[in-house]
Amino acid sequence: IGQSTTELASAAGRLATGTVADLKRAMQALAHGDLAAAHARKEVIELGVHSRDELGEMAVSFNVMQHEIAATAVALDGARAGLSAANAELERHAAEQAGLARAEQSLREVTERANDAKSEFLSRVSHELRTPLNAILGFGQLLEMGPLDERQRQNTDQILRGGRHLLTLINEVLEISRIESRETASFAVTRGVHS
Repeated sequence: IGQSTTELASAAGRLATGTVADLKRAMQALAHGDLAAAHARKEVIELGVHSRDELGEMAVSFNVMQHEIAATAVALDGARAGLSAANAELERHAAEQAGLARAEQSLREVTERANDAKSEFLSRVSHELRTPLNAILGFGQLLEMGPLDERQRQNTDQILRGGRHLLTLINEVLEISRIESRETASFAVTRGVHS
């Protein structure tokens, strides 16, 4: 009996100061998010059952308790591994989102530069087209005021109609360009506010 009592007391002391204390530290580390420190020992030192009396029952119960503590430590390792995997996935997702945000910003800048280039092009083209077109319309109007036979009048009317139509088309293209520029600017401002 004396040996069984000493063995049981020694094992209980090891369990209390070693395995259980280690498990407690590991669980506290996990609770504080320190995944690296969330490890617990899983050693089980079986007590010999030398009798069928209360000491024997205590030894059996003690062995069962050690196995349950070891199983808890294994579950703790599983939780730590799951948290590590979830953390890695979150970090990957955050990096992916940051990359998408950079790509979106880059695309927005390219779009704005393209829109500015288009506006500049249309402005220059309209100026380059309007100047000679106004000269053609002016000369057509001068011709119209002079003495013309029927064929000359038809040709002059055709020149004026075609010139006015071309001027209307140029003005419509410029108006569409202005509307698109305002919509793009409005979209950029709205996106900037909501981003």
